[in-house]
Amino acid sequence: MSSSYIQKTKNWIQKIVIDLNLCPFAKEPFGSDRILYVVIEEPSTIPVVNEVLETIDLLNKTDKWDTAFIITPGIDLLFQEYLNFVNDLQELVSQELPDFVKLIAFHPDFQYRDTPIESTQNATNRSPFPMIHILRKSDLDQLSDHSKPVTEHNRTVLLALSWKDIHSGTKD
Repeated sequence: MSSSYIQKTKNWIQKIVIDLNLCPFAKEPFGSDRILYVVIEEPSTIPVVNEVLETIDLLNKTDKWDTAFIITPGIDLLFQEYLNFVNDLQELVSQELPDFVKLIAFHPDFQYRDTPIESTQNATNRSPFPMIHILRKSDLDQLSDHSKPVTEHNRTVLLALSWKDIHSGTKD
């Protein structure tokens, strides 16, 4: 079953993140198969914490992977609970490796603060399953010069689309 979750995640990355150009930095690692995908189907957060720590250790020891997604379809947390969990996990990780990784939460019900739930702007971090994207901070530092233009681009693109357009991966 985990291969099904991975395939759906890859389809989402291709269709939403890459085809809509929401992250111009995703195409290269995706195309060169340098993204590690790990599926945790258990409903408890404990295996997720352990896997995140193990994956960070792996990323720290090898250059085989540029980034990783921990896919957690078994976690039944509302978006805000999941976001709090990922933020707490980031604090734990930062105590051990303060400048190594950044954890990004993705969730089917992702919603920016002060943004209506139905706003298409929320599509940037809406994923088919709750998941945690592990990014090396060194990669983020290289991308930080582009973060404002990317954020503005995403806002403009997504607000011009309907949810139907987003889910079909079309962009005019």
